[in-house]
Amino acid sequence: MTEAYDSVPAPHGAEERTPGGFVVLGLSPEPFAPLFKMTAEELASRDIDTHIADDDVPCRISLSAPAAGTRVLLINYHHLDAKSPYASAGPIFISEEAGSQGRYLNFLPPVLASRLLSTRAYDEADRMLDAQVCEGSAAAPIISAMLDVPDVHYLHLHFAKRGCFAARVIRTEATPS
Repeated sequence: MTEAYDSVPAPHGAEERTPGGFVVLGLSPEPFAPLFKMTAEELASRDIDTHIADDDVPCRISLSAPAAGTRVLLINYHHLDAKSPYASAGPIFISEEAGSQGRYLNFLPPVLASRLLSTRAYDEADRMLDAQVCEGSAAAPIISAMLDVPDVHYLHLHFAKRGCFAARVIRTEATPS
């Protein structure tokens, strides 16, 4: 059922390295579009910072690094907005030029693969079941193993150094949300 995803093709050999099918999802751009039409004063009143991209501001929509000089917003995002002790929010960057939602089938995009990640497994009640820290380049088999556990409903990836939410991961047969 992988054809349901508008995915970037995996790098050569990625399919052989990944035992279970998964999709790494960026955030949907629609909820953020109005923010890019606001004035600096309106953004500041919502505690949103405006930055000019450098080499260390991965966009959570496209899951790519914006070009240097691109306007990005630093916002507080509720990545686990649930009735759960694990409900959580934190800072993320979103790019004005993100375009569509990043969707990566069976591999991690470079902005994730090049960083230390915390991989967190959650059940249907949004309770954390497991977590592991690893280099992003070694995360695919860990992701697959976590998703092979029947009680695991989805995963969150976080940048381990600063703890910021990076992406959501689902099984290929799951419906993106």
